[in-house]
Amino acid sequence: MINFKKFNFKNFIRLDLRWKLKRIGKHLGLNIYPKFFIWKGFKGLYSKFIFNIIFLSLALKKKNQIFEEIIRITENYSDKNFLISPPSSGSNYLRGILSSYCEIYFKIGNGVPKFDSLTNKWVYSFTPVKRDTLFHHVNHQHMKEKFREKFLSDTEFKKKMIVFSRYPFIECDLFKIGNNKKVILIREPFSWIVSRYTQFEKNLFYKEGELNLKLINDELYRLNKFIKYWINQIKIKNDKFIILKFEELVNDPNTNVLKILNFYNYDTKDLQIIEKSIHINSKEFALKNLDVKFVGTRFTDPIIAEKKSEKIKDYCNEEIRRLNLMNNYKELISISKN
Repeated sequence: MINFKKFNFKNFIRLDLRWKLKRIGKHLGLNIYPKFFIWKGFKGLYSKFIFNIIFLSLALKKKNQIFEEIIRITENYSDKNFLISPPSSGSNYLRGILSSYCEIYFKIGNGVPKFDSLTNKWVYSFTPVKRDTLFHHVNHQHMKEKFREKFLSDTEFKKKMIVFSRYPFIECDLFKIGNNKKVILIREPFSWIVSRYTQFEKNLFYKEGELNLKLINDELYRLNKFIKYWINQIKIKNDKFIILKFEELVNDPNTNVLKILNFYNYDTKDLQIIEKSIHINSKEFALKNLDVKFVGTRFTDPIIAEKKSEKIKDYCNEEIRRLNLMNNYKELISISKN
């Protein structure tokens, strides 16, 4: 029997389920929580039962933490910062620079990410960037960092937060884009389709020895839809915006990153932090710092990309002309210069 005189309920409630079962078992004189897990026979059924209830208890706790963060970041506040870009347009590079900058500025880390080769992810100690869909937050289990408030308050974080969106490539279902600050990062269409084709040629509808026409047609259509949408939105809404070409970001990152940080109302007095953040996220530094064979998707092998470019250029250029895509791209870029 449980000796309630020695049983502290307040401490008991704070325990995770594993220790609750151990504590109850100790008072009852039973091994409710197994000392060793066996996965076959009757004991195996009991082990699976314990596994399931432990998993569900931790899943419920994590679910609540994810939900709390979604509520926290989507609460109404003025002047949201948006970064909007199609895939394969340099957003990984720019998001990395912004993450490194915040790590260094708030003294959270040294800004250098670790690359996880098995998941193809660059991991930063901290990032101000939040995705705009419920699915991304749940799927990637985005929660408030445990010690975030030791470095910056929720109020300060909201001022620095940048909502990353691929709209209308992907629906934005957590935020209303509205009349907020937008940096729209875009890449020249042929360069863009070469990058997409190099990554995904064999993913869908591929036949050996033939062009993957379905991939090219679908991707160029989506890019054209993206460009036309933002041309119309900017003209109608008269939003605060920067339209930045991928090529400009790569060729002159210092000027353009400084421009973006000022646009987002970041403190840019210390230019060394900006320069360091750019250097850390450069291809040269990243590959040298990695010091192993890179098998991720961020950096395309230039030799392979050149071969793909030659392979698809005639068909792609014809499709780009048919969609009037190049003219639409030039119109979007010209808006930023007016």
